[in-house]
Amino acid sequence: MKKRFIFDETYIKKYAKKGRLKWLIIGLSALVLIVIVIIVILATRNNEPDPVEPAIPTFELKEELTIEAGSLLPEVTDYFDVLENIDPNEIVITYPDEFELSYDTSLCSEEEIEEIYSEENPDFEKYDCVENYLITPTTYGITIELQGTEYTVNLTVEDTRAPSLITKDVEIYEGDTYELEDFVDSCNDATSECTIEYVQDDTDEEGNPIDYANITDVGEHTIKIVASDEYGNITDPVEATLTILEVEGNLYTIKFDSAGGTQINDRKVGENGNVIEPTPPTRDGYNFLGWYLGDEKFDFNTKITSDLTLTAKWEEISEGGGSGGGTTPPGPINVTSVSLNFSQIGLTIGQTKTVIAYVYPTNATNKTVTWSSANPNIATVSNGNITGVSAGSTVVTATAGGRSASVTVIVSGSGGTSCRFGDANYNTSYILSVNLTQNNCAIDPNSSPNENLSVSDYTNVINDINAIGIRVTTGNIDHRVNRQKIKNSSGTGLVGYQITITTSVIDPDNPYMVLSSQYILRSDGSRQFLTNNICKNGVCLSS
Repeated sequence: MKKRFIFDETYIKKYAKKGRLKWLIIGLSALVLIVIVIIVILATRNNEPDPVEPAIPTFELKEELTIEAGSLLPEVTDYFDVLENIDPNEIVITYPDEFELSYDTSLCSEEEIEEIYSEENPDFEKYDCVENYLITPTTYGITIELQGTEYTVNLTVEDTRAPSLITKDVEIYEGDTYELEDFVDSCNDATSECTIEYVQDDTDEEGNPIDYANITDVGEHTIKIVASDEYGNITDPVEATLTILEVEGNLYTIKFDSAGGTQINDRKVGENGNVIEPTPPTRDGYNFLGWYLGDEKFDFNTKITSDLTLTAKWEEISEGGGSGGGTTPPGPINVTSVSLNFSQIGLTIGQTKTVIAYVYPTNATNKTVTWSSANPNIATVSNGNITGVSAGSTVVTATAGGRSASVTVIVSGSGGTSCRFGDANYNTSYILSVNLTQNNCAIDPNSSPNENLSVSDYTNVINDINAIGIRVTTGNIDHRVNRQKIKNSSGTGLVGYQITITTSVIDPDNPYMVLSSQYILRSDGSRQFLTNNICKNGVCLSS
């Protein structure tokens, strides 16, 4: 066999060719790697995110918005079927000049109501406690300005609800008469006056028709009444009890001289009984001021011991043009609503509290307020002064111009609580952060309280800590809030929340040092510290 030497020419050529191929492959691989590295560098050199397409404002207005009379003024968004990527605060709504609102002040405090009505022309819009209601069924053209363009949406106010009718029981003596209005404690409708009538076509067990207007037999009788408004809405029959008593002892007649006004029928009252105040009479061109016995306004809580004649007192409405000017008297301005400064009060026997009635509009022709108690044996009322007579509950109503408002009166025995959910007596060692009482009574413990003070105190604490030289942020502070319900002495009602806050701070200058404090948040926003070791150079966090 021929021996091959390393320097053999054929051998060298053969293997040299293989070496060139090998290096060629290595070189190409390195080149590809370099290109990839360059691409990655170029791709990552700019870390800015891809631009985001701006949000496109989109909206679609309703052709018509329909709401029920007595509803709150619609929100801006209520006028749209679609409203996307548009700030509602940038939308301007203009209401027409004839736009009519009613103002409800029942949520206002006594101080707010006093301030509102101290103004000659109250600006209801500036008070947060006042709610606006639409009360006139009609269609308004509402102008909506959006992105420089004006649009029109029809706002239709409709009345499809029946009036709210509350009846009261009537007690008379045999031979006396009664009126339909005697059974009405209050009747309210969002848009118009109530029309009251007895239920027709009722029959007794024997099939005989019942004439609710002419019942004369001694005993208790069920009376059925319905109320309707001018838009055809009618209530279901509402019942009241008529009690006709057999005459025992003296029976007295109370006559009503309306002095030119509409006729008021006589009333008969047993000795030491009370006469029911009749519906105020009316007289063209005059305001009714009340019923008078001689020169004194008659108190309908007076015990009757003799026959009486009560006379209506009137005030002539100014014609504005003088007696000889031939000016036509202006038309009457109707009362639209009546509001009371309390919806519920508590009394003990013999205690008196005053409830204030507000009649609006303030320029109504007849703003005379008449007061009535559904049960004078529990509580009496005179010019808004309500007095507890015996334990129980009743309703006191203020009426003016056919409109009324009522307050629930709860009377307890002397020394006991007269509040539905308990009184405001509680352990005075507690500090209430959020008070939940009204008129010295606890609110409904099942309601959702409005906590005005809670974790909003968090920022204030951080600022205080920084002020004493400990520089902290949200990253090195732990802030916990505990709300403790405080109940009244009887344990039946929620009086308030005591909010206790525990704050723990990691001192940035010494990561192993944890500082802490615990304090009670007062209702005015100040703090009462229970424990406190958040200090820096002798200066400590304080209230």
